[in-house]
Amino acid sequence: MKIKGTLRDVSPREQVGARTGDAYEYQYCKAAMSCIALLDNQNHLCIFCEWHDDYVIEFEDGDGGIYVFHQVKARGLKQGIWGIVDFFGVIKGPRKVKKDGSSKPPVDQDSIFNRLIDHYFKFGENCKEFVFVTNHAIDDELAKFLKEVHSLGLKDSFKHSAEIYLRIRDAYLQQYGTVLSEESFREILKKTRIEHEAGDFGRHAAELKSELESRIYELSEVSLHHVEATRIADDLLKKVRSKSHVVLDRLPSADEVLRKEKAITPDEVLALLPLSKDGYQILLKSGNSRREAILQSSRLKRLCEANEISADLVTLICECKARWDSWYAEKKYDFNPDDYLTLKIDCGGILQRLSNGTRSDWNLIKMDAEEVSRRFNGAVTESLKLSGMLVLGMVFSLAAQRGPTI
Repeated sequence: MKIKGTLRDVSPREQVGARTGDAYEYQYCKAAMSCIALLDNQNHLCIFCEWHDDYVIEFEDGDGGIYVFHQVKARGLKQGIWGIVDFFGVIKGPRKVKKDGSSKPPVDQDSIFNRLIDHYFKFGENCKEFVFVTNHAIDDELAKFLKEVHSLGLKDSFKHSAEIYLRIRDAYLQQYGTVLSEESFREILKKTRIEHEAGDFGRHAAELKSELESRIYELSEVSLHHVEATRIADDLLKKVRSKSHVVLDRLPSADEVLRKEKAITPDEVLALLPLSKDGYQILLKSGNSRREAILQSSRLKRLCEANEISADLVTLICECKARWDSWYAEKKYDFNPDDYLTLKIDCGGILQRLSNGTRSDWNLIKMDAEEVSRRFNGAVTESLKLSGMLVLGMVFSLAAQRGPTI
């Protein structure tokens, strides 16, 4: 399919506005979790909330599509697990007859898969994946069918689920006629995934805060107090709800306008975390991934806090590290191994004295760096001579490489 619609130029099927209740809180929690994942995935641009689907991840443009649509359905435990009929909306046997004597459509218009097909017709090649998210389990028949779908090529024959495939295929091809080919139908199937878990959806809002605490630690090694983790989770959920509840009267004039109204970006998530934002941006622009920039800025910020170095210097420290990383990337093959080892030992000594508190005054740290610079420059060629600020950059590069003991 050559259609490549975008979220900005296609009107959504519906906009629901403000909604409340445990089932919707479950949806907001799952969207919030995906927002946290923005910081761990370099090619994720943003998360759209309640725009064409419950939430949509937008990727950087590239082969394989740029949108991952997420449809969220919460079920009470008494409603039972999801099966083939629930998901595809195709029943076995003859179709039911309406009161007027006509047959009902071959496919339930409100079924999960039928809604995913609607995305395919609107966005075509821009559809990267369709994800159904639920708090409840799926039955073995549905699980085995989708497993076989993903194991086969577009033209391979089904072995274990042939009867199920033919029943679903025939219903959808009859429903859509010539606008849906079997190849397109198979392509949509292969792009379909189910994320399911067992449990009552009402518990997930509370569990988000615990999982969020764990995810933040993984990203930044910042161990949050319960109160702080709760505040961050509440703030993120509030942001997801707010974006979800916005109803637009008309299609936005630009992508940036749509993102501002309906999407959450990595920078918006980052602003909620206890990190040096300016330091993060400096390290990000110097070639680090989002995750690396978060981790390194976190380590350097904690090093300063532990040694009572002014928070105002964190940005400068990140700049020093970024300059050293750039300088060393250019010069590393010109280094004599012994000279580099000597420099590393001297810089490690500055870091050790800083870490144990014997020399944590900023002016004294700079004096130590200038002394290392003077000794090093006396032993190397002109092209390898480095300033005291570059020495500081190596000191803090070593600090950023260390683990959570900083």
